[in-house]
Amino acid sequence: MSLRFKLTLTLIMTVTVAVGVALGLSIFSVRKLVERQFYKRVPGILTSASIDLQSDLLFGYSRSDSWAKNPDVISWLNNGEKEDETKDSIMRRLEEFAAEERIIASWVSSAATYNHYITDAHKKVQYSQLKESDPSDEWFFKTLKLTEPITFNINKSKETGVTGLWINAQVRNAQSKLLAIVGVGLDL
Repeated sequence: MSLRFKLTLTLIMTVTVAVGVALGLSIFSVRKLVERQFYKRVPGILTSASIDLQSDLLFGYSRSDSWAKNPDVISWLNNGEKEDETKDSIMRRLEEFAAEERIIASWVSSAATYNHYITDAHKKVQYSQLKESDPSDEWFFKTLKLTEPITFNINKSKETGVTGLWINAQVRNAQSKLLAIVGVGLDL
């Protein structure tokens, strides 16, 4: 090996190491800068997400609460869920609720007959019978036993196939008899 070759090899290795170190330091400093900028923005991102979540919860809560206190719903349930104009009006209102942007489903589930009217993925009312033996109907029977007038649960709907935040409101008549569970589901 000649002296010239050794010097050239040493120079190439020195330049390669220097470039590697400079590149490593640059990447490290850029990474630190990006991390600092990200962490500066996190509180704003979280605040925005929190506001959106609070808004959705308030929206769903107010929809469920007003639906549970609706005089037509209470009257229809008190009178045995008759096939009449009141029922037609209630079913139309269920579809209107479901058509709102944040809502994936709305329902009325009778505590007396276990009749379950819920909007499906196409925003049309579907009828079924709730059964204690069906695990997907467990939410209803648990909610009937609760003392809180409005409760929340998260699960996948058998009607829509969507996992949502389900806001359940108890419907009571003037004598405080539990008539039904009504509510809306919000898309998570």
